Amino acid sequence: MARKTIHFSDLSSQPILDDADVVRVVVIDHPALDGAAVEFEAAASELTDIDKDALDVAVIELHTAAEQPPRRVVLDAATFDKLAVAQPMDELLNSATPVRPNGRAERAPASRAADRVNYATLEHAGAPHRGKVTEAEAQLVRANLDTVNARLAAAGQRTIDPADPTTRDRYGFGPAEDETSGIDGPKDSATPPAHQTVSSVDTTAPTATASTQPASAARPAAGRRRSPADSTTSTPDPASTQQPAST
Repeated sequence: MARKTIHFSDLSSQPILDDADVVRVVVIDHPALDGAAVEFEAAASELTDIDKDALDVAVIELHTAAEQPPRRVVLDAATFDKLAVAQPMDELLNSATPVRPNGRAERAPASRAADRVNYATLEHAGAPHRGKVTEAEAQLVRANLDTVNARLAAAGQRTIDPADPTTRDRYGFGPAEDETSGIDGPKDSATPPAHQTVSSVDTTAPTATASTQPASAARPAAGRRRSPADSTTSTPDPASTQQPAST
């Protein structure tokens, strides 16, 4: 008789019917723990969005003469990076001395730096990783977003959504379209619309043609009595110059 083991999620107590969906979750550090790591099982569908809530943190140990064992501190990566003033923190960490599993430091060979993943290349840009995203990686992601997302999707990793606020800040995308749509620049209330500006021209002002005509060229208005000066310059009326008939 064949037997089948059914797993249950420790997060929801729901059965996990497919063994391939079982995820072993190891909690290394948590405020509720006394220092020892623990583990439990969960379904893969329950952890699909866990990367979106992930934070960039630095986990450090402080080894001092007064404290035994060393003190572990978890803090925001950006806050930790500000401690480096002589050079950027990423450069300091890349040149720092690696630590052996037994806790003792050892000098890495010169070839070890070549084994590090360079996220400032199109082959690895945009992949989930700890630490700060460099400007070189952010530029590659912004310039090749479709290519990067296609590679991430093919590898089963989360894709990059510029509309997500956390992703937008991490990779330096501009504001989303819905944040900028409908925002117009301030309008000057003293500036009238274009059609009002055109209609405000004084149409009663004399035109340049009328204002430049000589006064002598203007015809006298109808019904006005001619002055002697007008009669000397105008053509005589034939009816007015006819002689009276003789009797």
